[in-house]
Amino acid sequence: MSLDLFLLDLASGRLTKLTRGAPEDVEPAFSPDGRRIAFASLGRGSRPGDLYLMRVLDRRVRRLTCLAGDEGDPAWQPRSATAPPGRG
Repeated sequence: MSLDLFLLDLASGRLTKLTRGAPEDVEPAFSPDGRRIAFASLGRGSRPGDLYLMRVLDRRVRRLTCLAGDEGDPAWQPRSATAPPGRG
């Protein structure tokens, strides 16, 4: 089973799949400006439990963490659209 992230356009009802391939992409957190999504991924690439950042416009993803343990629950700084997510 795979858990992916989806985006729902409330006006049109259109559902767009944002991620695929990893066993679990979970815990999405939108940036305050709505342009990026931070999320945890279990099993993406060679490491379990790292944080990733996706640009909503082109779905480009980059890894933010590479630590020994599992990372999760990304959170944004309250008043900054540019602050990277961290542990919430």
